[in-house]
Amino acid sequence: MAIFREFVIKLVSRCNLDCDYCYVYNLGDTGWMNQPRFMSPQVLRRAARRIGEYARKHNLDEVRVIFHGGEALMAGPDRLRQAAEIMREHVPNLQLSLQTNAILISDAIMDVLAEFEFGIGVSLDGDEVAHNRHRVYAHGGGSYAQVVAGIEKLRRRGLPFAFLAVVDLHNDPITTYESLARFGPESMDFLWPLGTQDKLPDGHKDNTFWTEAVFWDKPPAQREYRSYIGPYGHWMSDLFDHWSRLTDAPDIRMFEVIMNQLLGGDMQVQFIGLPSDSSIVIQTDGTYELVDSLMSVYDGAAVTGLNIFRHSLEVAAMHPGIDPPTPTLACQNCNYFLQCGGGYFPHRYSEAKGFDNPSLYCPDLMWLIQHIRWKLIRNTNELSGALLPA
Repeated sequence: MAIFREFVIKLVSRCNLDCDYCYVYNLGDTGWMNQPRFMSPQVLRRAARRIGEYARKHNLDEVRVIFHGGEALMAGPDRLRQAAEIMREHVPNLQLSLQTNAILISDAIMDVLAEFEFGIGVSLDGDEVAHNRHRVYAHGGGSYAQVVAGIEKLRRRGLPFAFLAVVDLHNDPITTYESLARFGPESMDFLWPLGTQDKLPDGHKDNTFWTEAVFWDKPPAQREYRSYIGPYGHWMSDLFDHWSRLTDAPDIRMFEVIMNQLLGGDMQVQFIGLPSDSSIVIQTDGTYELVDSLMSVYDGAAVTGLNIFRHSLEVAAMHPGIDPPTPTLACQNCNYFLQCGGGYFPHRYSEAKGFDNPSLYCPDLMWLIQHIRWKLIRNTNELSGALLPA
């Protein structure tokens, strides 16, 4: 049975942006429409008690509670403080964090974030052009200026934060990295767009992508035309080469996990590698849901039929959807399995075979893992004075 160490609390079910790739609102799931706009104090207390009881029963030395949305900061400073106080009252060994687009950062919000020592994740996709291509308001206008204003407030206050960026092949990887690094984040996550075998993301629509187009803007003599089907893997390998040459660069978790696994470690995160610690989502009405990226698979894919008022977390942990589906046999027999774990499981889904498929990003993962492996071999050989095999 799964052991939960991470609990995603949906403080708010609505958002002040309308990002076109958002799994909550724009990839087919309609569950948000039936949710209360805000999680009530009654639901919060019940959720906190459930989490606290569970943590004590399992002697958890760290309990990660993530306030999420929609946009969590739409709750406002008073609701945010109340939520943090309730969690602190009931949950031992609490580590609070929050994911935000940073638009609503204010002095009052930052007072709460500082007092309760929140980990802060900020969604930013790159420079102004890159960010405003997808992360827009309902009226279609870009949000970059407002997001950067919020980030600058965090910097002036001295509050550390991390970035989450969704990769877009139209953007140059190095320019994207530098546009994020200039703000001084503690770490960065570069996520690939959510999709399934039936709903392919941009760049995976045909096998000749790299021979027909190069999206990022370079002079013709510097463009690279590749026929390999793995454009996201190529994008990330270019970023890896740049990042690995830097000193004091922020962590990029996809790279850290792959390198750790290649060197014999067991570092894991949810979106790559073998399963990490289990997590569960609690919606604003108190219903338990599975990992919310499943909303990109089909309408209702994350629904469990369980809630905090009638069901304990022990019962929720027995739901068959809590543990990721077993990767297909072809993945289990692959040389890259320990590093990619079969890929993030929503990316494996098809209507015909359910989750019994390789990841739609299989070629990207293979390319990136092999690229990093050879970089590590090269570096090891150079340090030892040995020659690489021909």
